[in-house]
Amino acid sequence: MLDPIGRRLWMVVEATIRLGWRAVRDWHQRLRSEGFRRLARAGLSGPFLPGIFGLRVDRRAAQTTRALGPGLLTGRGQVLAPISEVAGFPA
Repeated sequence: MLDPIGRRLWMVVEATIRLGWRAVRDWHQRLRSEGFRRLARAGLSGPFLPGIFGLRVDRRAAQTTRALGPGLLTGRGQVLAPISEVAGFPA
């Protein structure tokens, strides 16, 4: 997808059936990990829009998502938009 100024954005989403606050925290940490940096080496340079999807989302998971900033998606669509981008990493 392209943003309003023409930059290519990538949406990177973690998906789970039951979404709890720990899964949100763990995803937030993985976004900053060496494994995530491998995306750039594979040719997917950022910026990335982080998101997390859950069919069942508990209240604490929603609160944690608001605090940490990834987008929140459910079977009914987007609940929260990502607060910020995760910058791309040099290949």
